[in-house]
Amino acid sequence: MVDKEMQTKKLSLVIALASLTILLVPLAFGDETCGVTICKRIVCDGPTTGLELFTYYQWLVRITVTNLNSYTVTDVRLADRFGAEFGVDILEYSGGTGGTPPELSTTGASEKVHLKWFIGSLGAGESATILLHVYTDINPAGMQEFTSCGTYYMNSGAVVKWLDFDGKQHSAETEPIVLTTF
Repeated sequence: MVDKEMQTKKLSLVIALASLTILLVPLAFGDETCGVTICKRIVCDGPTTGLELFTYYQWLVRITVTNLNSYTVTDVRLADRFGAEFGVDILEYSGGTGGTPPELSTTGASEKVHLKWFIGSLGAGESATILLHVYTDINPAGMQEFTSCGTYYMNSGAVVKWLDFDGKQHSAETEPIVLTTF
């Protein structure tokens, strides 16, 4: 009887862990639609909670787009928009065929940073990756961000768009990276 109870408990634990894994995969690895995944994560440096005001912070953020299809996807484009409190530098990028280098541009008085990258084509199983240096910026008043307590969105969420073998457009996106100050 004890063995059967133990087996039942182990099976219940395995089922619970499998369910947890299914729930966590979209959060940990981004979004997947029609065989293309997009993954964005902080790979080192910088906390995301309990940030102090008027303090310089930095993060390395990697965005990876992977084609899980058995065919080439074309017209692959990656975009992201960063909050006005952040500066962004491109450290490195790789992958894709026939694309152009990623570009950063700014808009508005606060100079929000926009990332745009025409990756081109991704063959079956191929990935394109970009590594970004993201840091707290100096605001227009000359003060180091963050200047007030609250929740900040580092970015709006990376978005990838592409065409499948029939020329139909698809897209996938990640959640924004959320930071909090005290």
